[in-house]
Amino acid sequence: MQIFDIATGASVLTINGTFTGEQFGAAIAYVGDINADGVGDWAIGGPFNGVIGTDGGRCSIHSGLNGAQLRIVRGAAGDLLGTAISVARDSNADGVVELLIGTPGFGAGDEGRLLLVSGKSVAVLASFDGASAGAEFGRVVASAESGNGDGHADLLGAWAGCKRVDLVSGANSALMKPIAPPLFARTLATASGALALLDGDGPGSLVAIGAPDDATGEANAGALSLQKLDDLYLQITPEIALDTATVSAIVRGGPSGAAFCLVLEEIDGTVVNTLLALAVPDANGADATSDTVPPGMAGIVWGLRSFAIGFDGKVVDTALETLTFE
Repeated sequence: MQIFDIATGASVLTINGTFTGEQFGAAIAYVGDINADGVGDWAIGGPFNGVIGTDGGRCSIHSGLNGAQLRIVRGAAGDLLGTAISVARDSNADGVVELLIGTPGFGAGDEGRLLLVSGKSVAVLASFDGASAGAEFGRVVASAESGNGDGHADLLGAWAGCKRVDLVSGANSALMKPIAPPLFARTLATASGALALLDGDGPGSLVAIGAPDDATGEANAGALSLQKLDDLYLQITPEIALDTATVSAIVRGGPSGAAFCLVLEEIDGTVVNTLLALAVPDANGADATSDTVPPGMAGIVWGLRSFAIGFDGKVVDTALETLTFE
């Protein structure tokens, strides 16, 4: 990896890999002055490092002054740790930023894992595993800062090709929202894609999701989707339901112990505001309810929203989610 002076374009520091073929520099992140020598330092990934096991990978923090290694995290064989790196806010109050590190090769089926690691001690503070074989979760990572306003750094991790992006709580490693960008092809793309938090911290922030291999328009034309972070997240599964199907409503991201309510806000665009359920979330701030679709619902569209008391003591709500009956 090379560091350049923006003003002059001159190279001021080169930091080289130490293991043949490790692809040191595949991911980099500026971490600030970790060792208090007055110069900012860098986290650098080498996903094919094999010191511990073949393609285990590494993420090491290096001095921006002289390139010396200050900290290191290594993966087990096949983990590809260090494929993606991002900086997150200081969530354990030790005065040093944390690191998000992707290990897309983790697991027997390449499910992948996302790690939240202390920038001071490189201890693992939180982790979240991919949901299915081949997900390669952690192929791309980004900090969502506090995605639900609880003050903890939350995590954004992408499946291979940004086919799906998961928003994960940095407080308890619980899934808050699976994001399947509506414009993207549902077939697995091969490119890594990209994630970026666009406009600040907390609810209302926008996340940009790029999938360069998306073929919804033209072959490999790519796509970009903007997704808004919220205080609370409602997932309806399935979003299109037939008679006798079981429909689940899952609310995530709220404070533990604060009551949720699920409201039928609209029927075919007409406001009805009917209370469907009341519940108290579990220790991870989530609750699920389900029911069976009765006969005669075909052609009707429901608009559903959930409400809760947020971390700031005020009422918060989810985005309006639709359920279409066929």
